[in-house]
Amino acid sequence: MYFPLIIICFISVSLADPDITKGPPVYDKPWVPAWGWFGTQNPTGWRDRHEKMVNTTEEHKNDIKIVFFGDSKTEGWVTEGRDVWNEYYVKRGGFNYGIGGDSTRQVLWRIDHKELDGLVPKVLVFMIGGNNFGDNYNRGTDEEIVKAEHLIVENIH
Repeated sequence: MYFPLIIICFISVSLADPDITKGPPVYDKPWVPAWGWFGTQNPTGWRDRHEKMVNTTEEHKNDIKIVFFGDSKTEGWVTEGRDVWNEYYVKRGGFNYGIGGDSTRQVLWRIDHKELDGLVPKVLVFMIGGNNFGDNYNRGTDEEIVKAEHLIVENIH
């Protein structure tokens, strides 16, 4: 008597994001989301900043009235622009979501990974795209960067 041989294979596929401390994402177009990376001197720095912003969103959801979202120019409001920031924006519910070095790719990734989830600010200011002109995994043409910025606006809505 012959019995059929049945082999059952279970393939485990992780749907989790890659370990963003291992290095920069692969090169792609400016409208393709990608995590950020601060380099070998601070491999977890970008991820830690992102997680802090997710926590800020969760903890202060009702207090956030103005969101500044973007790269180092945005981040600079709470460092170099501290006096102006404290005088005009903190008391009005201003929160800063700027990360130096970010491009359109990182902003798209951050939107997709809970940084703005549930927020309904009165004003959202974003400054992004300058870091897409570098010669790295975020680069793009003028037209590609504009396409990415349009996608950011769509995703925020």
